[in-house]
Amino acid sequence: MDMYTKAYQRYVEKCHEFGIEAIDLIEFIRNLTTEQVKHMIQN
Repeated sequence: MDMYTKAYQRYVEKCHEFGIEAIDLIEFIRNLTTEQVKHMIQN
């Protein structure tokens, strides 16, 4: 779960950066694969 939390935090930061509304954590987890989350953490 920690990996999803880190990826979600990065996602929210990017949403703020681009001025768009972020989806909530539950939807974030439901819509991404583990591979996508790992990729988000690495970049």
